[in-house]
Amino acid sequence: MHNSIHAKVYTKPNCMKCRLTINQLSKVMLVSIAQATAQDITAFKAEGIRSFPVVYIFDSSKPVDQWSDFNATKIAKYTKMKED
Repeated sequence: MHNSIHAKVYTKPNCMKCRLTINQLSKVMLVSIAQATAQDITAFKAEGIRSFPVVYIFDSSKPVDQWSDFNATKIAKYTKMKED
């Protein structure tokens, strides 16, 4: 895996799924954390996103993956890539 793979995770206060996602992804890539603003939440709702965290994976500056909620399958995809 390239060192250029990194994540941006939008969170909300007291979100256990957010903490779990950040903890797992942080083991294999750089993770930037953003507290979702009211404007972010409005934009997410417009895209049909209803749960946190909202995760974006980038390779350099190019978005390569996105999901919301705790997604063990997606997280495992990246932790497995790191092991290879």
